[in-house]
Amino acid sequence: MLNQSTGCAVHNSGTLVASREVRIFGPPGCGKTTTIKRLVIEKCKEYGSESILIASFTKTAARQVVSQHLPVDDQQIGTLHAHAFRALDRPKLVNKPALEEWNRQYPTRPFADGFKALDLDDPYKDQDQSALQQGDALLQKLNLYRGLLTDREGWPLSLQSFHEDWTAFKQSQDLLDFTDLIEICYFDQAPIPRGARVLFLDEAQDFSPLELALARQWGESCDEFFLAADDDQTLYAFKGADPQAFLTPALPPEQVRVLEQSYRVPRAVHALACSWVEQLTLRQPKVYRPRDFEGTVDRLPVTYKYLASLRDPLAGWLKDKKTVALLASCSYMVDPIKHQLRAWGIPFHNPWRRSRGDWNPLLGKKDSVSAAQRVLAYLRPSRNEGWWTYRDLWDWAGVIESERIFAHGAKTAMRRKAEDELTSSQPVETSDLEAWIVDVQAPQATIAGDLAWYQAHLLKSAQKPIAYACSIVEACGVEALTKEPQVIIGTVHSVKGGEASNVVLFPDLSRAGFEEWCSPGPRRDSIVRCFYVGITRTKESLYWADPASPMAISGYL
Repeated sequence: MLNQSTGCAVHNSGTLVASREVRIFGPPGCGKTTTIKRLVIEKCKEYGSESILIASFTKTAARQVVSQHLPVDDQQIGTLHAHAFRALDRPKLVNKPALEEWNRQYPTRPFADGFKALDLDDPYKDQDQSALQQGDALLQKLNLYRGLLTDREGWPLSLQSFHEDWTAFKQSQDLLDFTDLIEICYFDQAPIPRGARVLFLDEAQDFSPLELALARQWGESCDEFFLAADDDQTLYAFKGADPQAFLTPALPPEQVRVLEQSYRVPRAVHALACSWVEQLTLRQPKVYRPRDFEGTVDRLPVTYKYLASLRDPLAGWLKDKKTVALLASCSYMVDPIKHQLRAWGIPFHNPWRRSRGDWNPLLGKKDSVSAAQRVLAYLRPSRNEGWWTYRDLWDWAGVIESERIFAHGAKTAMRRKAEDELTSSQPVETSDLEAWIVDVQAPQATIAGDLAWYQAHLLKSAQKPIAYACSIVEACGVEALTKEPQVIIGTVHSVKGGEASNVVLFPDLSRAGFEEWCSPGPRRDSIVRCFYVGITRTKESLYWADPASPMAISGYL
């Protein structure tokens, strides 16, 4: 039979066993992804590529495990939720209309109006906590309790009441939520999708006990089952991740592999990281070597609220072609950082959280033209890159105020030519420009690449993003709009798996986080793990910023 908290097989004696499970511990920068890729290639040859199933925390993370050149079908790679969805033959999921109906039926426990569609490929998206309504908060808490496999009789009465109503509502609408997918597959013992013979579970430390139970249940049906993780880097305890569930049961040595060489973390940072992580009350002991580079650990006299002293060292790092990660423990602490970088005209991004538009302002929204693309299109003639095509013209002119600039109907004509496959890539005819542009100053300003004229005539909705792109051109040159930004911003959670040449780590905590930090024992562990991840993102130098308030970690240097 199965133990519900772990999903592992249980002998009659009560001893936990995991006959097929192999745990691969990947300390920071030790090549866990490369190791899994190599194993996937081996198992594809041994069992056939159609027999492989790969699951991770998000589909983006899962895709990093295998290259696009491997013969693994797209549906064999994904989140555990996506695999469960397919195992249950694609049931209907909770959607926006359903939540609107809930709000009508249960107005005292509503969900926020700005509902974002459930995403099977990224079930753990960042949420703006300030925008949550009572229904959102209750569902988050319900999913946590369900994920921990806790006894429902011990739940708070308010949560029991919400669970009863939520369950009845879903049944009346014939809908499932994300946790239902995992629960049903686990408790009904749904077979592993596609009859897979080899299961890989990556980032296993961040799965809840319920998710691990399902993965282990499926893994026991396979010929081989690999869990790749690092319990020291568990970041999602607030969503149910529990290192105890991952580390239980103890396995025989031949089923445990520890990757021993970091290709990222330099010696000075490695020494700090190893002493820091020893604070944990629960962990798998593991030894790994730093890369052969000394590196530095130093203090930087800035706070996330007051960043003036960061400008000079940041300029030096960027000049030296270094990447820089500015990391905080909470999303709201990132806001002053992004505002300051905007004011300085420094490009930034977060390649691991592209759905956060405020952290990726140069990307633009999906299927739309970004501010950077509009400015580059506008500047094309002045950069000696040739004349505008009709696509270029529409990209920059589409956000210009029509009044006194364009003739009546000019924008419609531009858009049609830009969208027509036969004309979109053709150079704009001079006769069209003369017919469309009626402002006598406009042609000279646009051909000269006058950014002040461009900004002065923008639609209100385009002014802020394009002003930032223009400030980057002024501060860093137009080429900065064509390159990946060197500066990364975000929370420590958001850069899990990422790295940068230099890391600036802000030590501040939320009130709840500070209470955990000040607590003895396991409650403190989540903060230790969070900053362990932050410390080990750097390839060269780690800089500890000053605290902005007394609610911050201490004893780090």
